[in-house]
Amino acid sequence: MEDMWAEDVHPAFALIETRLSDVLSSALYHLHRAAHKALELPSVSALDLQAAYRTVRLAKADEGWSVAARTFADLRYKPREAREPAELAHALTAHYFERGVIEDEMRAAVFKANALSLIQATGQSPQAAEQYRSWASGIVDPDQSRAVAWAAERACEHVTRLGDTTRAVLADAVLGALISRQSPQELSAKIVSLFGTLNRDARRLAITEISSARSNGYLMGLPDGAQLTWFAAPDACPHCLHLHGTRLTVRAQPTGQVLDVWPGKSNVGRSLSSTKRSGEARRDDELGWPCIPLHPNCRCRYVRVAQPIPGVSPRLEAALMAIARLP
Repeated sequence: MEDMWAEDVHPAFALIETRLSDVLSSALYHLHRAAHKALELPSVSALDLQAAYRTVRLAKADEGWSVAARTFADLRYKPREAREPAELAHALTAHYFERGVIEDEMRAAVFKANALSLIQATGQSPQAAEQYRSWASGIVDPDQSRAVAWAAERACEHVTRLGDTTRAVLADAVLGALISRQSPQELSAKIVSLFGTLNRDARRLAITEISSARSNGYLMGLPDGAQLTWFAAPDACPHCLHLHGTRLTVRAQPTGQVLDVWPGKSNVGRSLSSTKRSGEARRDDELGWPCIPLHPNCRCRYVRVAQPIPGVSPRLEAALMAIARLP
């Protein structure tokens, strides 16, 4: 995908993806703001904030050196106090990442994306959008329902890792500033740059986990032996474009066959080959397993090789949007 900030072409999935991305970005932003205030760092330019968060405001602190300068000086001459930046980073991250709110949002996003894809695959929808969780559990067998729950918990593990990374990045930035004797202004700029990268990581996490839940939900709603084609996203990478139109077969259980797909099939632990010599034949496994998501940020999708499923109508699309808007 060329532009990770572009919305998904399907409005219901775009809504789920954007909400989750905003929740993650908001946590990073508020953590950043709290650290900025705690260290009393100088203000940040609007352009820098737009680049990092796509917003123009960050809590302003004292323009002078004041407490930041004294804190840095104390830490330079009192090595035992060097643990303070790590403690600050831990306290802030624990507050914004470990209170359960973000994990709840992640679970909801995974269940919604899975349910929406089941609707698309089967052409059926719940009587009331509010009943989508129980409906989604009933339309698949118990093992698959457990698989959805497992996928949600795995996605929450990624949130925990993002929090751990954020804590380490913030602590390292402050300690690095002490060691290299950076000014508060230099540290402020460094933190903005680092959190901009973390925000991109958060966006990538949201896109990838929603894509995984979406593709697995679609596979769960199709019978064993159903035929699919790979439909590349509008701004797909060369790897995904190469797979566009590839015929795949749905299997209820893993088969180990390259062109078979089943719920849970992934490229975790595999690396995509980015090079191929001119004239060399491509092996079926050269680009890893043909499964969606093929890589982080992948928004490709499966399309069934058949006539449109009866019932996929504006009414059904309205049901998809209703589920996507649920809290």
